[in-house]
Amino acid sequence: MLCNNYNLDPIEHSDLCKILCYPTQGLSCCKDRINELRVLGVETLYSFGKTYYNRDIRILGKGHSAIVALAKHVIHGIIALKVRRLDSKRFSMEWEARVLEKAQQTGFAPKLYGFSINFLLREYIDGCTLEEFLDKVRSGGEDVRVAFRSLLRAALAMDLAGVDLVEISNPLNQVVYLCCDPGKPFFIDFESARFSAKPLNVTKVVSFIVGRLSRLSVFEGVDVGGLILLARKYKECSDNLCREDVFNDIIIRLT
Repeated sequence: MLCNNYNLDPIEHSDLCKILCYPTQGLSCCKDRINELRVLGVETLYSFGKTYYNRDIRILGKGHSAIVALAKHVIHGIIALKVRRLDSKRFSMEWEARVLEKAQQTGFAPKLYGFSINFLLREYIDGCTLEEFLDKVRSGGEDVRVAFRSLLRAALAMDLAGVDLVEISNPLNQVVYLCCDPGKPFFIDFESARFSAKPLNVTKVVSFIVGRLSRLSVFEGVDVGGLILLARKYKECSDNLCREDVFNDIIIRLT
């Protein structure tokens, strides 16, 4: 989903290999991957995003295993396209797709549109990362309270769904608020996520929030020690009913 009207510049065919076959651009690789995209229904890649691949091409992001670019799908319209790097240690995008397929049921993850060995097609979440949101509000305000509470609810939803986000201890660039709305957080990175009988996403997010409270005047007077104790209690819960009860106490502390 796009929150604004953008002038989208298609990536020229001669530059596609730079994205599709990063970090090398072999002709055979490029032809194979373009054909793979056609089968998946991807029509166009756009130079768009906050990360510069080079002076001429922008992308949504670049990691150790993949590059993410904005693209157009024949059915779904504008999407986020995740491209497996040639030097990636991952052999396929299937595992991430399976986790995302489960996570999307919570309403706090992008929709999965398709995948193959080298590509993952998902909903594009346009908005502010948590880091950008906090930079914008600076010392705080009611929007920060809303953002943290909604983030905790999203973490609880993942816990109840059995999805462990693993790296959510530092969610600054792992969470995007749709159209910068503090009540609409989406987890966008499932590369390291896994299924778990007892994920602890809530405790990880609480630890992150505790580390931020002293920098935000809006949370002055919040019982940090009480939050830490509740996080420990949440970790000790053996069933979802217990988790939800403790979670409600955590939310009250941040209200």
